[in-house]
Amino acid sequence: MAAFGLAVAASAALLAVPIYSGLSDGEPVRATLLEVNGTRALVPIVCFPLAALVPVLAGRQWARVGAAVLIGAFSFLGIMTIGLFYLPAAILLALAASASEQ
Repeated sequence: MAAFGLAVAASAALLAVPIYSGLSDGEPVRATLLEVNGTRALVPIVCFPLAALVPVLAGRQWARVGAAVLIGAFSFLGIMTIGLFYLPAAILLALAASASEQ
């Protein structure tokens, strides 16, 4: 459940916080992910929390392992962009996947 919360928080931060900066006519300009990339940026922002929600709904070991692998792989592949924001959720999912079912 904590990994899902972290994934949702990361998505909310990516939507609300200006993470891009640059200069326009010599003036500093800051923009959010949606302002720069448009609605196509919603796909990964929605997919990460949905993948973290699967183990919460399924409550099975295979779901935790699958979500940990999926989010971990995409966090690693996207580490230079938005993957870094989802790394805490990936770590928590990996810890949950390594815990035994009782």
